[in-house]
Amino acid sequence: MGGENSASAAELMYGNPGGDPADGGFIDSTLEQGGYGKIAREARENGDLDFAKSVDSERRALAGTFRELGLSQNAAQEISALIGDHWDRPRDAEAKKKVLDSSFERLSREWKGNYESNFQGAQELLGVIQKAAPGFISFAHHTGLSSNEDFLRILGGIAKHRKATAKK
Repeated sequence: MGGENSASAAELMYGNPGGDPADGGFIDSTLEQGGYGKIAREARENGDLDFAKSVDSERRALAGTFRELGLSQNAAQEISALIGDHWDRPRDAEAKKKVLDSSFERLSREWKGNYESNFQGAQELLGVIQKAAPGFISFAHHTGLSSNEDFLRILGGIAKHRKATAKK
């Protein structure tokens, strides 16, 4: 990912106006194959069936919310990969702040005049996700995923796309 090809990357990540977002089954399957599947499998292997069930429930709620937000297949796959990458990565507050500062710096250069609007949109989407899947948001904050540049780029792009299509 990155800002070099932002127009085509945005089109790939968030779909083009004529394209359809991923369906809920695809998103759920993608989350299951990626990070959420890993988390639930580890819980089952460790005998923590209640936690595994809560992870599965959270995954389904998150998939439904992502479908409602219009997440594309590429974005679903990217978020699933990020979840898997961050699972074993609890960070202290100082390390998360460094990642966040670095992400903000790069995204402010990439988004230029749209930085505040895109970032605010990403924060609003985090609020929507929080209501449907609060465990995901806790995980995202605990591991630093919510400060990850690629994750924020995806959410900012979704928010921008939703705002543009709402005006039509």
